[in-house]
Amino acid sequence: NAAVVFASKSLAHWLDDPAFLSDLLAPWHSSEEEMDLLAGVVDSIRAPRDPHDPPPSEGIAIMTGEEADELLPGLWEGNFATDPQHGQAEDKASIEFRLPPLLNDPRKLQTTVPMANTLFANGRPNTMFAARLGASDFDTSQPAFTQFAYKTSQVIYPGRGPRYESTVSAPLVPITRQRQIVQGLGNILKQVEELGEIVPASRKLEIRIPEILKARSESELELKQRPLTVWAGIYPNELVRGSELPGVDELVPEWAQIRYPVRLLPNGFGTSREVAASSAFRLLMPGLLAGGSHFRQVLSGGGGWGQKQGLLSLDPESRYSTEDHEDVESFIRSFKGEEAVGSGIVTPGSWVQYFVECAISDVPWSAQLERPFQEIRKYENLNETISLGVHDDAEEPPQYNKVRLSQDYFGVSTSTGLYIASPSKPKPPSTRPVITTKIAAPGTELLSYI
Repeated sequence: NAAVVFASKSLAHWLDDPAFLSDLLAPWHSSEEEMDLLAGVVDSIRAPRDPHDPPPSEGIAIMTGEEADELLPGLWEGNFATDPQHGQAEDKASIEFRLPPLLNDPRKLQTTVPMANTLFANGRPNTMFAARLGASDFDTSQPAFTQFAYKTSQVIYPGRGPRYESTVSAPLVPITRQRQIVQGLGNILKQVEELGEIVPASRKLEIRIPEILKARSESELELKQRPLTVWAGIYPNELVRGSELPGVDELVPEWAQIRYPVRLLPNGFGTSREVAASSAFRLLMPGLLAGGSHFRQVLSGGGGWGQKQGLLSLDPESRYSTEDHEDVESFIRSFKGEEAVGSGIVTPGSWVQYFVECAISDVPWSAQLERPFQEIRKYENLNETISLGVHDDAEEPPQYNKVRLSQDYFGVSTSTGLYIASPSKPKPPSTRPVITTKIAAPGTELLSYI
């Protein structure tokens, strides 16, 4: 008698209709009890991968539970907002999922997903509300909410029974080896060590980036059309020195020699060395995050001269802030170096490695969209799956002429980024740092099996 209903932005107005929600949730409703629900609008909906269809982005995600106190603790106890109609609300809205731990890490995860900006969909800066449907509302043609409140945040427990694990991956391609940070302040990288020499932080990027752009311009493959974005992976010294970074060096492609040689996989789709490097690195991300690493977008820098030569500015945000003044305070703290590496700010002694987003999709969906068909396909998974991701605003959403149902699967995406944290430090003798990071690379996915 509890439910979570999230819709993509194009369907935001559906959530304003109690009749639609009562019809949607009727199959899970106990006829003698009322139902509490949390409804909201996200940037897009996720579904299981299908080699024959492009991944959908429009739709509705539904999660149900037997008791509201278990699925949605504190639903009616706080974090309320005034009516955000016509853009009057100042607070942002977000949801926090309590999920199983990463591989080989005992700590459960707290993952925050910001809600979508719905100003042009329904006149509200964001849309998230708690509502209650009475038992009789499921048997009438004109149901009404017996209780209603807008919310700024809410914790969701997908399940409190036996847990499995979570994994995180992002389509990043390593373009340099990891190098130790010699000098940095807050979110500013200044100098790194390279073969015993202290050099500007951007030196290797200034060599690699032109090589990458040249190689991509000469490619005959269909590449993603977006500006080149650079990311920095920051690794604690203990993780690197402890030989807990297997295989990262071997993933670095020699960009000057790459001309996107295509090889065929068993399923017949083409790929390249870039996809292979990105796929291999995905397998390392859970262990890197569990060890205190974080991945930050390079916002600006490179070039320059004198004291400013080679400086790189990284995204300073580690935690999701609900108000703009918190963003400013976080930036000031990071610039002053008042936050530790565990919260996402670089310090001398840590290591840095640079990445770019993979320019080739794992599967060329465009070749699969030409055949017309009308069908409903149903997917059944062995375990219930939670999929949280970072939406790619640059990609055109696929056009569908069918309905697709995915059972035991709940997936939503945000264009802002996923904020991942561990609620506590590991028990001794483990020395792993607290996880506090934001991952905003488009195509990032956090999968949890519950």
